[in-house]
Amino acid sequence: MLIISFETMKYRLVLITKNQKSLDKGERFAALIGEILNNQEGYKIEKYPKFDNAYRIEFLGEILDQAKPIESSIELTDRICSPWTVTYKREENVVELLLNTSALTSFRRNEFNVLHWAEFVLENK
Repeated sequence: MLIISFETMKYRLVLITKNQKSLDKGERFAALIGEILNNQEGYKIEKYPKFDNAYRIEFLGEILDQAKPIESSIELTDRICSPWTVTYKREENVVELLLNTSALTSFRRNEFNVLHWAEFVLENK
């Protein structure tokens, strides 16, 4: 008998916002992101001291399509905006997507334009 074991692919998404003067606005933004990611695990939010009126929001989640984790990572982040810079660390089996907003950034919803920087990391754990 052949037993194949697939380890669960987990992700961490960190978002840094801008131009948000209240925690309430940051939480509304986080709720929207959680909704489009279909993330049931919730998020952590805290004031981000490096910038005025900024918040750091962190999501932890699981990739549902274990057969195509890289494609799933790209599809998830593309629900927010594009383009993202993709790095694949073969030796560590880690995928990282980075976003630095610029004039080239295309947000999928107007409400997402408060996003300043983001990092999505997919790890085989």
